Amino acid sequence: MYNTSFEESVLNGRLEPVSTVHGFRAELGASGSFVPKHLVVPVTVFFYTLGDNDKVSSPYLVSF
Repeated sequence: MYNTSFEESVLNGRLEPVSTVHGFRAELGASGSFVPKHLVVPVTVFFYTLGDNDKVSSPYLVSF
């Protein structure tokens, strides 16, 4: 039997989000001896459930 991971299911469109939130921003940056200016980009956040238990926190995915 083939066992599909959460990540594979989401990336292949086999798992539908229970909620979508627009309007977030992600700040991308680097650290070390050279620290360039951070880049802020708009993102959409998708929330998923992994079962019937409402008390389990939902994993989420951010899309640029």
